[in-house]
Amino acid sequence: MKVKFYMMLFIALLSYISFNTYAKDYKWIWYNGVDTFDSPAELCAESGGTPSYPLNWGGAGWYGCWGNCHGSSRGPCFIRTGDQCPTNTQMNETTGACEKTDPPPTDPGIKFTPNGDCKSGVWNTQTKSCVPISTGCPDGQIKNSQGKCVPEPECPEGQSKNDKGQCVCPEGEAKGIDGICKPECPTGNSRNAITGQCEPDCKSQRDTTGQCNAETGAPPEGTDPNPNNNCGSSAANPILIATGQKVERATDIVIDNSAITFKRNYWSSRVEISNVGLGWQHNWRMHILPLSEKNKVKLYRNDGSGITFTPLENGQWLAPAGSNITLISLAEGGWKVIENGNVERYNTKGQLIHYNRQGFSPITFVYNSIGQLTSVSDTAKNSLTLTYNDKGLLTQVTSSQGLSVSYSYDAKYRLISVTKNKKTIKYHYENTTYPNALTGITDERGVRYVTWTYNDQGLAISGENAGGANKYQLEFLSNDRTRVINPLGGSTVYHFKNYLLKREIVKVEGEAVGSCIASQATYNRNYQGLITNQEDKNGGTTTYEYNDRGLETKRVFYIKSPSYIYSTTTTTWHDLFPIPLEINKDGWRTTFKYDDNGRLINQTTYSQ
Repeated sequence: MKVKFYMMLFIALLSYISFNTYAKDYKWIWYNGVDTFDSPAELCAESGGTPSYPLNWGGAGWYGCWGNCHGSSRGPCFIRTGDQCPTNTQMNETTGACEKTDPPPTDPGIKFTPNGDCKSGVWNTQTKSCVPISTGCPDGQIKNSQGKCVPEPECPEGQSKNDKGQCVCPEGEAKGIDGICKPECPTGNSRNAITGQCEPDCKSQRDTTGQCNAETGAPPEGTDPNPNNNCGSSAANPILIATGQKVERATDIVIDNSAITFKRNYWSSRVEISNVGLGWQHNWRMHILPLSEKNKVKLYRNDGSGITFTPLENGQWLAPAGSNITLISLAEGGWKVIENGNVERYNTKGQLIHYNRQGFSPITFVYNSIGQLTSVSDTAKNSLTLTYNDKGLLTQVTSSQGLSVSYSYDAKYRLISVTKNKKTIKYHYENTTYPNALTGITDERGVRYVTWTYNDQGLAISGENAGGANKYQLEFLSNDRTRVINPLGGSTVYHFKNYLLKREIVKVEGEAVGSCIASQATYNRNYQGLITNQEDKNGGTTTYEYNDRGLETKRVFYIKSPSYIYSTTTTTWHDLFPIPLEINKDGWRTTFKYDDNGRLINQTTYSQ
């Protein structure tokens, strides 16, 4: 046993020595560059970026490069040189390890000779020879991929070269993705390499459309303001009672007999700048973002809320409990999403490319080279055209019917006005502590018709119309409670509890607000936040049962006085889609038939 242990220790030590020997022997150099660096991190830091290693590169891809520098204006990529492996071995560009040369590798890409003859140069994949690295080019020239000196390109207008030959912007400006100098972003912001916009620093990775991984850049999962969740738990035009977030929605364009619309929504909790400004997004910004955790993906909806899916077998995905959305991986790449019979298609970048809503013509989406949506059109020749400024902000949406809506922003990228039919709506942001907080709206007549206020934590605590009409006040209490005072002075206290990233009501004291759930009610929930038992102020009790997908399979309601009432509903669900196949309620049976995309084609109800 001791011999085996020492043998393993010896092998591990050899591996360590081998790795560290090869690691310190090579250098890194810009493609067409001269200066060498000890590491990709050092090379990229010199130009203000960080190393990136695309999967299809690694010594066998574009220009024979190993990677590029994310966030750097210099390019196109960097090369590794100076590798040295022992005799009769050769560097494997994919694994970075020295391997035997018998048989010789046949993969394309950079090939270093086994005896290290190319240690002082770089292997040219076109000439199949070692090209030495030198500084032999005259001033104003650089080396190309064949090692020849060629004239160095002139800098764009307004830019000048630094002492390293790089084209740089004037002081106070920085390059965008298009290479054009633009004003530097405010402190705490950086320019998005995909959209070219200044955005709050992303605390996670950005997706292929340039959006910050919405763990930090979008509303929390499960806080959908669209009130399928009880009543949406909102008040004050509206403010979410559970979280104190101000939500605002606006419809700018509707095309008759078409599913094409253009809508906007605002969340006071959003800290990212989208194409329609800080805190806002439009309804066609739906996309899919791959996550690093267990190969999960996150589907973002038209209101900005996100839904995380877990991979199963055969291209199927597991949705959160109770979700009515189905996600399917496509054999040709990308995804298909089905919700209430409506079908969405996403490409491999996660961009929405096709939308088919029941009863309407299919819609197609077109994006430009930096991922901005430029066109929305259906097969009935209805369309929207989207125009952006040099900061990546949407300035105009024009419909095929001739309607045009324009958008204006302030220096902080906040949407401040929307003009349609020569009438302008203005948005106000007057809270100095939380500058992205929407505090009021002035309508087309020039009348400020609504005002919101916030506490020192950035939570919305009141909303009222002009003259103090319809005023609601919110007070966030200890122990996950919120008190709401309605315009008549009535008080209601809502008790909340967190379930798997969702904040749900478990008890209501007092009269319910607006369209909210029953007053003086108590709710028992399972670990997923699904209601298992509900008791109302009239003595009625409802119990619920669910399948392993979180879909309700049985509901029983009963009340003992003044007269006994008992009602039972059972539901059988489709194996793939979250749609019912059969519902039985108090002696009546309803059956449903669907097409392959989960669209209802037949429904029959009869007495049992």
